[in-house]
Amino acid sequence: MLADLDQSVETIATLPVVVLSALSRELKETEALTKKRKEALNAALERIFGQDITKAYQTKGEDGGVVRVPASNSTTLKVERDREYDWDQPKLLAILKAMSAEDATHYMKAKYEVPAKKFDGAPPDIQARLRTARIVKIGRSRFTFEDVDLSN
Repeated sequence: MLADLDQSVETIATLPVVVLSALSRELKETEALTKKRKEALNAALERIFGQDITKAYQTKGEDGGVVRVPASNSTTLKVERDREYDWDQPKLLAILKAMSAEDATHYMKAKYEVPAKKFDGAPPDIQARLRTARIVKIGRSRFTFEDVDLSN
C-alpha cells in the first residue's frame, strides 16, 4: 500500500480519505519500527567500535564532528557526532566581567528570551508590550487522521 505514495502528488491527492488515512497509519508504524531498528544498530556499532571512536575523537582533540575508524579491511565507519554546548552562567558572567569591555563584546553574545509559560501567565499589559518583540517561527505541519465517533 505504501507504494501508492510513489506516485505524483497530483495522483496521491485524488486518493480517497480512507486510503490516505490507512497510508498515514502505515507510515507511522513503519517509521516507529525503522527508528527502533536504527537505535539497535547504532547501539551495536557503539558497542563494537566505541573504543576506536573514543580514540579517534581524542586524537582529533574534539568532542564531536566527523571521525572515521576502520571497520574492516575494505570499510571505514564514518561517525558524525553533534555537539551542543551549555555554559555555566555564573562562571561565564564572572569571566566576562573580568574582561575588558572590548573583549567582552567581542566574545559575548547575549540573547534575551521570555519562556512561553511566563508569557502566557503575564498580565495583559505586559503581554501586549512583550508581543511587539515576539517573533513566531512556524514549523512544518504534521498530519494525523483521527477516527470520529459516529455512535452519537
